[in-house]
Amino acid sequence: MTVSSPDLTGLLEQFLAYRPHYAVFLLVHPQVGRLMTAVQEVQQQYAEWPHLALNRSLAPLLREVVPAQWPRMMPRLLAEALQQHGPGPLLCSEIDLLFEPRLLLNPLGLFLEAGRHTSLIIAWPGTCDNNTLVYGVPEHAHYRPWPRAELCDYCVVEL
Repeated sequence: MTVSSPDLTGLLEQFLAYRPHYAVFLLVHPQVGRLMTAVQEVQQQYAEWPHLALNRSLAPLLREVVPAQWPRMMPRLLAEALQQHGPGPLLCSEIDLLFEPRLLLNPLGLFLEAGRHTSLIIAWPGTCDNNTLVYGVPEHAHYRPWPRAELCDYCVVEL
């Protein structure tokens, strides 16, 4: 579903009122600049919601771990960072680190699991077409598609 900024507030309110099993709301756009504009708009509208820039929060923690342990440690580090802001809503941006191939993660799966405890609004750089959620673009090394089966229709919003 493609929306404009005024529609976004209504969709966020609907999401929070319904609280699906996986409380994960994705703001999707292939251009990071447009996503950051949406993040700023959400922050202005909902100033009381915390904002977590994952790259800036998790990268320093990962530096303290030997690279061979990254795939095992990152899910725990992410879960701890998200749980600190529970029950949410928590606005998350800068999620790129989670797609680093050496981490061997399923970022969407991690967000869905965390969304069972904390309502998450995530700035997702990618697209959503034909019931497929995509991170990045095909030419990008971290490009990844997922079926949208586990996300409700109004939980994925293309900007």
